[in-house]
Amino acid sequence: MPTSDRLPAVEIRSLDKRFGQREALSGVSLRLDAGEMVALIGASGSGKSTLLRHIPGFVTGDAGEVAVFGATMQSAGRIASTIRRDRAQVGFVFQQFNLVGRLPVITNVMVGRLHASPWWRRLMLRFSREDRQAALRALADVGIEETAWQRASTLSGGQQQRAALARCLVQQARLVLADEPIASLDPESSRRVMELLATMNREHGCTVLVSLHQVDFAIRYCPRTIALNGGRIVYDGPSAALTPALLGELYGSAAHELFEHARPAQAQATSAPPPIAIPSPT
Repeated sequence: MPTSDRLPAVEIRSLDKRFGQREALSGVSLRLDAGEMVALIGASGSGKSTLLRHIPGFVTGDAGEVAVFGATMQSAGRIASTIRRDRAQVGFVFQQFNLVGRLPVITNVMVGRLHASPWWRRLMLRFSREDRQAALRALADVGIEETAWQRASTLSGGQQQRAALARCLVQQARLVLADEPIASLDPESSRRVMELLATMNREHGCTVLVSLHQVDFAIRYCPRTIALNGGRIVYDGPSAALTPALLGELYGSAAHELFEHARPAQAQATSAPPPIAIPSPT
């Protein structure tokens, strides 16, 4: 019998989703192996966020199947009965951080431990000494341990996103899904967040699927990229192969949208590839 480490981290088969008359996902099938770091790109409305939310069962598809490390999360439009247990191995990083602003940063991070806590601790938001120590270590790992007792609302956007990544660390998530985690950040904060995701992938063994609006970051940090357009996968392969000509074929005039926010970050990053010029569509 295969071990869980040999099972795909994510396996999606023929996933469909409609919102009214709009086709959000159509026949999406993909597989992520354990330990991969993969970018999910696409212009606005391409289906990136919708696809990510289907993986942990935040959204139910109309058809198709989703499995995480061999555990079925949803099938044929129904959430699996074991979803609460199996969702514990999935960390989700939201674009808007999803922190409780009035609570201390350390409490927001310790929330990642609730799935393994007794029900009464979950109800009262009571944490053990071990939980606090784990949260402090995670905050140190992401470089913001000095903010532990501040209210989360006092942190900058980049610091809040790093706190969200620390929460994934204390959760001991095997799969990290990041939904445009750098979309609202300045170039330097964006670089730091992507570096942290790469470190989590490399040093903690997390499988990472990160949706990005900036192809430049996908090329720099993710060996593999999956491109969505109109709810369909239009490319799945090496990030290095995302040439201007290919992106122009895939997205037409919308290809400009995938680069316009990334150029400032590239200018500051000495190891980044040179800016990519997208030809105007004819």
